Amino acid sequence: LNEQSRLLEQERWRVTAEQSKAESMQRALEEQRKVTAQQMAMERAELERAKSALLEEQKSVMLKCGEERRRLAAEWAEFSAQQKLRAG
Repeated sequence: LNEQSRLLEQERWRVTAEQSKAESMQRALEEQRKVTAQQMAMERAELERAKSALLEEQKSVMLKCGEERRRLAAEWAEFSAQQKLRAG
């Protein structure tokens, strides 16, 4: 009976140690999951900022192109009018 009690106690300690180890690993994994989720959120936010900046830059370039197109059209119209006056 004494040997059985000792073995039972040893088994109890082993199970407790295993359980403690499993809980510790679970906590570590949960912490890692949180860190990874935070990193992903930060990366997502950075990507959104970059996307917004790119869209703003694209809009600015399109506006400049439109202005340049109008300026060239006006110059061309003026040039054509002068050519007609000279020819006429």
